[in-house]
Amino acid sequence: MVEITSRIEAVIFDLWGTLAYIINEDEIHRMLVEDLGLDEKLIVELDKKFILLPEISKERIRMLLQGYGLQELSNQLYEILTVPQEFGIYPEVEDVLESLKENFKLGLISNIYETTARWVRRRKNTRKLLSYFSTVIFSCEVGYAKPDREIFYKALCDLKSSAENTFMVGDSLSSDILPARSLGMQAVLIDRSGKTPCAISSLKDILKVLKFLR
Repeated sequence: MVEITSRIEAVIFDLWGTLAYIINEDEIHRMLVEDLGLDEKLIVELDKKFILLPEISKERIRMLLQGYGLQELSNQLYEILTVPQEFGIYPEVEDVLESLKENFKLGLISNIYETTARWVRRRKNTRKLLSYFSTVIFSCEVGYAKPDREIFYKALCDLKSSAENTFMVGDSLSSDILPARSLGMQAVLIDRSGKTPCAISSLKDILKVLKFLR
């Protein structure tokens, strides 16, 4: 699965697809495509900009859309991005974090919209999830996002851990695993579908990797 070459003191997790999921994500995407007529390429481009904004407002959205000649959609897009959100936590997550927190420093990094971050901090289940972590780093609050090295550096600094003594867990090879490894961290990809070779399909497998390291 993964070769351990040094003593692990800290574990950093991605949020979406690793620990939790947005229940109404498909509905939000449907509204962007069908109601606003945005194509997939533009949605991806806008997403990269929105995850860095410290505040999602009608004016900020209008200014972003102006560059695409779509400023007339700003009010509608604002309404979509500010709808109440509900989140699900994968079944094994809390038990795994409960086991890990006794022996490892835990960190969380996420590319996330400011509006979503507010709901994450507000909902009971995700508020409890955040309580397991010594540091929680949201892209919208620090101004940089994965795969930018800066968000990983901040996590390491907050955890007071070196890259070589830190383990990264995420569901994206390009955003989580490769940048972490480029810094000298050890990392493992999680694919809950079980279709990716050399990836884990459940966080329970992390316990098997880490249990003899303390």
